[in-house]
Amino acid sequence: MKYVLGTVVVFLAMLACLAGATDIRALVLQRCQGCHDLAKNCDVASSDRAWWKGMVERMVAYQPELLTPVEVDAVSRYLAQESRRKELCQQ
Repeated sequence: MKYVLGTVVVFLAMLACLAGATDIRALVLQRCQGCHDLAKNCDVASSDRAWWKGMVERMVAYQPELLTPVEVDAVSRYLAQESRRKELCQQ
């Protein structure tokens, strides 16, 4: 019984992670493309999360209503992952 419960918990956690990544992807597509195309994100090779956070915060400084502080962190983490950027660039 414990094994089954543990397996279910792990499975649900994995689904939550996948759903979160999908939501952040949608957020990037919706909010970032409002000002510029995704080529800007595709041209950057950096996976430095601090660098991406600075970039996202700079964009939010132009439009304070663009993202909440929690969304800034999530988008920064998302864009710092090369695999996520590649997904965006394959549009």
